[in-house]
Amino acid sequence: MSDENKTTAPVKLWFQLEKGDILRNKNDGELVIVTSMFTKFFQDPHAYHYDFDYGVADTAIRVQWIEGGQEHTFRKGTMQRNWEIVSLQGQRQ
Repeated sequence: MSDENKTTAPVKLWFQLEKGDILRNKNDGELVIVTSMFTKFFQDPHAYHYDFDYGVADTAIRVQWIEGGQEHTFRKGTMQRNWEIVSLQGQRQ
């Protein structure tokens, strides 16, 4: 079989992520759906004893578990390490 006849699913990169995309946890296989994305200040958990706020502003991804319906907000960097994009909302071609 030649390589010309093989088709592959379009790959979506993290900067193309949008509301409605489905992600899978690389460790336990749980699925979540992206409900929103926004910029958020993530405070450093070790800096609470300082007299000033110390942290980083980053893209926040709000997700909802398909089983159970729990919601959680993650930092985009954490999502990139522990999750993979499995379904594309409005597939771009």
